[in-house]
Amino acid sequence: MKTILVPTDLSEHAKNALRIAAEVALKNNSRILLLNSNELPVYSNPLGEYNPYDRAFDESYQQEVRAGLQAAVDTLKSDSRFADTAIETAIEPGSLVALVETTIDEKKVDLVVMGTHGARGMQEVLIGSNTQKVIRYATCPVLSIPLSFSKTGFTTVVFPTTLQADQAVAFRRLAAFQRQFNFAVSVLYLNDPAGLKADEAVEQRALSMAEAAGLQNVDVFASAENVFNEEEAILNFANEQKADLIAMGTHQRTGLSHLIFGSITEDTINHATIPVLSIPLH
Repeated sequence: MKTILVPTDLSEHAKNALRIAAEVALKNNSRILLLNSNELPVYSNPLGEYNPYDRAFDESYQQEVRAGLQAAVDTLKSDSRFADTAIETAIEPGSLVALVETTIDEKKVDLVVMGTHGARGMQEVLIGSNTQKVIRYATCPVLSIPLSFSKTGFTTVVFPTTLQADQAVAFRRLAAFQRQFNFAVSVLYLNDPAGLKADEAVEQRALSMAEAAGLQNVDVFASAENVFNEEEAILNFANEQKADLIAMGTHQRTGLSHLIFGSITEDTINHATIPVLSIPLH
């Protein structure tokens, strides 16, 4: 893992995400790209009679943000563990989601780390959080960090999975993450999507996929009955396991498909009080 992208609005959520990103970078000798999206030019209309874009204000904004980015870096590096962490800062014009998508491609980003305060109620239905939107389009894993999370590293990871063939990608990427943090993995299988029927078959399939991916220290749990609210079941199980990370593969549904079927991964991120690692299944 060479490059970690941390989008930031300089909020406390984003600063907490930077700390976690630094923990990951320390394990991999990775560099961090600390990126602020300046959306002011996006909403200007240079061809209109009234142009809300104010160049002087924009320059003042960028100066203030540059100072904020440097202060965030200085604060992080005041911790001697991160003194030698390579951190590049940038302010780029554009909407956050499109900018992150472009940066992942151009900078060959291996992991995005984002702070999140979730989205609930009508905001969740109609708008969603920026983290949700990034997850739908990112071609690399996205680690969402709630402000309440303050631990160092990860020790117990809950991994909900369908155990279907496309989940092999999630197993492999989680195994790579495990090599950095040496955590235990609790595989959670709900509602028998792979049609395995018996607990023994579930355990055999899970352990076989784990072995093929190099995922170690794995325990397998299967629901004894059908679960109507899978997101709630995942969060309750994570609480029971005292987990400090949930890892999930996502099909990255967009458009009408997303409106109709939704995303368990995004729902989990919105309501989780611990980090969620979203892994694209491609």
